[in-house]
Amino acid sequence: MASATKTDVALARSVLGCSACFESLPVERAGIGMPQPFSVGKHYRQGGIAFFGINPGAGSSGAYKEARFQALSKFANGDDGSLSCYWEALAEDAEKLWNKKYLARIRSLGLQLDQLLVGNLAMCAMLGNKYFKVMLRNCWLRHAERMLKHFSPGTLILMGAEGTVGEFLRKAQAALPSVHAVRIAHYAHREGKVYEEAECARVRKILGN
Repeated sequence: MASATKTDVALARSVLGCSACFESLPVERAGIGMPQPFSVGKHYRQGGIAFFGINPGAGSSGAYKEARFQALSKFANGDDGSLSCYWEALAEDAEKLWNKKYLARIRSLGLQLDQLLVGNLAMCAMLGNKYFKVMLRNCWLRHAERMLKHFSPGTLILMGAEGTVGEFLRKAQAALPSVHAVRIAHYAHREGKVYEEAECARVRKILGN
């Protein structure tokens, strides 16, 4: 298991203590019911690959988030060591219970979950799985940019449409000039198998896989 540093803990606590969007936007929490800081695979190293979505899935009540909920609850209640448990629980829950298309995407890119920095632009799951662009920008300014700089990936793969995530690819490159920021379609797109294979082939070529 990767061990969380003091800076890891401080950044995660900043995320856990944030409710800015809920004070200014008509949104409600869902899923795990707490912000979800980035998770660090036990074999991730600086200069590695970050694999990001737009926002956490809401899931259904009692769904795949139980192990993470327990670890993150302990962390929120003051147990710093539980941040590492949260990272480990993410990997375990993903393999057992995550959306099969998400996992297939990772494998099709020639990647392994335990080697990745995993996160989202927005760190809270929303009721109805809806989010506002201003929410993504809030989270970027308050948390995501600082965490990205700290974990310092060499490559950022960001899933989503250009109109949604394009500005954040450019923000990431401005924040980390050495990062190679790559957009790929969201794993839940409706363009079919041929399109998915082409997208993965394109990004594999960029990655050298």
